[in-house]
Amino acid sequence: VGRRPLLITSTLGCSLSLGILGTYLYLNDKGFNISGFEWIPLTCLVSYILMLCLGLSPLPNVILGEVFPSNVKDMAVSISVVTSVGCYGIVTKLYQVMVDSLGPYAPFWFFSAFVFCGFIFVFFIVPETKGKPLEVIIKELNDN
Repeated sequence: VGRRPLLITSTLGCSLSLGILGTYLYLNDKGFNISGFEWIPLTCLVSYILMLCLGLSPLPNVILGEVFPSNVKDMAVSISVVTSVGCYGIVTKLYQVMVDSLGPYAPFWFFSAFVFCGFIFVFFIVPETKGKPLEVIIKELNDN
């Protein structure tokens, strides 16, 4: 399977998992009777982790190694790692701020929407890189 289909599946699966979990938490917070649906949070968490591991977590680093020429690859990967670590810190801090100010469901809906934007980006912008030489990948990126 190529990188692009894995990223599309992964982003869509993560977005759906977070959205469903956010909806469950919203209904619970607003006093709806959700008895009989206690399995939803665990199912959403497991499916989120599976979808994340399927593509969204490992593949950006693989694609980075394929789309940059060797003379800038070290710098590009370094910038990517620093950006990722910064985003992890922001997400960690933002989660509690959102829970405290908006409710326990808000961060899940927000991050679901954010990951869905990633799905749209992958669907329309990210080229398939599996088995293609750098020259072909760069030509495809320049044609878009």
